[in-house]
Amino acid sequence: MMRVVACFLALLVSVASADAKTKRSRSKSKKSRSHVSRISVPSEPFSAVVIDAGHGGFDLGGIRQNIIQEKGVALDVALRLSRELRAAGMKTTLTRSTDTFVTLEKRVAVANAHPEAVFICVHFNSGLRVGARGVETFYSSGSAAALAARIQRNAMTTTNGDNRGVKRASFYVLRKARIRSVLVECGFLTNPQDAALARSASYRQKLAEQIAAAVVSYRDSFG
Repeated sequence: MMRVVACFLALLVSVASADAKTKRSRSKSKKSRSHVSRISVPSEPFSAVVIDAGHGGFDLGGIRQNIIQEKGVALDVALRLSRELRAAGMKTTLTRSTDTFVTLEKRVAVANAHPEAVFICVHFNSGLRVGARGVETFYSSGSAAALAARIQRNAMTTTNGDNRGVKRASFYVLRKARIRSVLVECGFLTNPQDAALARSASYRQKLAEQIAAAVVSYRDSFG
């Protein structure tokens, strides 16, 4: 009899422990989702693009192991992207057009001042592992997922680096924007192969052309 009672008590403890573990797991899941943008971002036709070149001024971008500075190549791609989009008949606004520092709040304010636009943030990546390379694209609001996917697909045609995919993220410039927003990481400046590509003006031009083509095809998808 005592053995039966002991087994029953052990079963109760096991169930209680499993229930507590499930609740903790659900709590963590909810906390994780809370970091993703909850701003309502419409998915509708657009006529302009706000382009944000990452970093600038005293903010070099990346880490000290970068083979080249991020701020310069990001700006160059952004300027080229603006020219390509204008040639396709789209209006563009740059959060910076020179080597100046712009706060994250200001970058988002520029984007939010253009409800008729989408927001494209141009960056290059860094990693403590030298072998890390390739392109990845981020979005926060679900309405920007399709645009992110087009940009990732097109950007991958410019490199033989890894396709690091499309990912949801809570970066400030993405989650605070009230328009569809995407951040593209155009390669790792801590990787010799990606850094060599970034140094090439022809590569930066190809990147700009492919990102522009993705934006234009997305615009045209609205008929």
